[in-house]
Amino acid sequence: MTPVPKHIAEAVSGLLTPYGLSFDSIMDSAADGASRYISTDRASELCGLTPKTIREKVLAKEIKGKRLGEWPKGRVLVSVASLREWIERLPDA
Repeated sequence: MTPVPKHIAEAVSGLLTPYGLSFDSIMDSAADGASRYISTDRASELCGLTPKTIREKVLAKEIKGKRLGEWPKGRVLVSVASLREWIERLPDA
């Protein structure tokens, strides 16, 4: 991968700072495939629960996730690895 110029990384970090993120943290997460996040809509499609239920499970800390932005308009992202582990722990129906 081509290195990102320092001035670009600093500018992007400046834009992300109000959201509690930095360019470096995002790049580290991207390089570490285990920490991939998806939207609650996509998680809903994968496991058959509603996006609202997925969001509630993340906010209740049953599934790992991240909140981006302020309540009530903030977005919730779901850890793919955590969602997979949570589904595997569910009792068979």
